[in-house]
Amino acid sequence: MERSDFSLQARTAHARFKRAFMLSSIPVNIVLVSALIGMIAYVKTRPSPNLVVLASISLFETIVVLIWFLWLRAFFARFAPGCNACGKSLSLLTWRTAIAANKCPNCKHCLFDAQLFVQRDR
Repeated sequence: MERSDFSLQARTAHARFKRAFMLSSIPVNIVLVSALIGMIAYVKTRPSPNLVVLASISLFETIVVLIWFLWLRAFFARFAPGCNACGKSLSLLTWRTAIAANKCPNCKHCLFDAQLFVQRDR
């Protein structure tokens, strides 16, 4: 795969990721805000709120955010280009540096043929 094709596929995966992030953040935020409103209503209606209930609501919010981040990471990996040597796809945090360095972040193998881009005298 050439550098331009590899870079185009990575940029396309990033664009799809941004779109999925924006569209999925709406329902996730609705769930988080409704849990927060439920926690506030629970505290205001009880003279001495139960800490187990408050901790469970906080744990629920943490689990929702964690599942959301894992889904987003898997969504990017589904469309991101992968290494020919180890087969792992680029991650969301390393795709730019991997393309700039021409090295797989996992196995340090060349991602694309760098000699294709050397200027040759004619």
